[in-house]
Amino acid sequence: MIAETDVVQVCETCTNIIDWKIKYKKYKPLTQPKTCTKCLEKSIVNAYHTVCLACATTLGICCKCAMAKEVVKEAPPDERTQLKEKSELESEVKRLPLRRRKAFWRYMDSANGIGPKVNIHDLDTEEALSSYEQRLQREQSSCLPHNEYMRLAYKKLELLKKNTKLRMTLEDDFDDLSMGDDDEDDDDDEEDER
Repeated sequence: MIAETDVVQVCETCTNIIDWKIKYKKYKPLTQPKTCTKCLEKSIVNAYHTVCLACATTLGICCKCAMAKEVVKEAPPDERTQLKEKSELESEVKRLPLRRRKAFWRYMDSANGIGPKVNIHDLDTEEALSSYEQRLQREQSSCLPHNEYMRLAYKKLELLKKNTKLRMTLEDDFDDLSMGDDDEDDDDDEEDER
């Protein structure tokens, strides 16, 4: 259990110290939450930390030494934050046209290691069904971490929005050109009548 302890939101020096304690069985986990030195609340749940995760992320400091050093591994967001971010992403995607929306979800599926969707009724042979089940198992095991997933999602979303805006402005420009062409044709017809 102690060997599986995840060391997050600490600088490289502090990471090495905590890893050494874990490796040589000197690590002693907390039995009760400790008081944070910044917010003075009992919110520290990791041993050897002096600052809680919330304070450390907002101030950009190490949880152990409380110094403004580069953090080696960021703490993953809690489940409520993940759900909130995903719902915001889905609402942004819903604003896209259908074609762009489908392109977005295909991209995210491929980034997550998920292949194209297969209708289960199309799988008639036993071999096809077993390969489909294997693929489902791979999909479940190859999910991206939340931070990486959200980074890729917003990158692709911005690209699709930019392409949509560009296409709309190009269509407006072409509409203006077609109106100008009709006016020129009318001028040519008047000259031919003379």
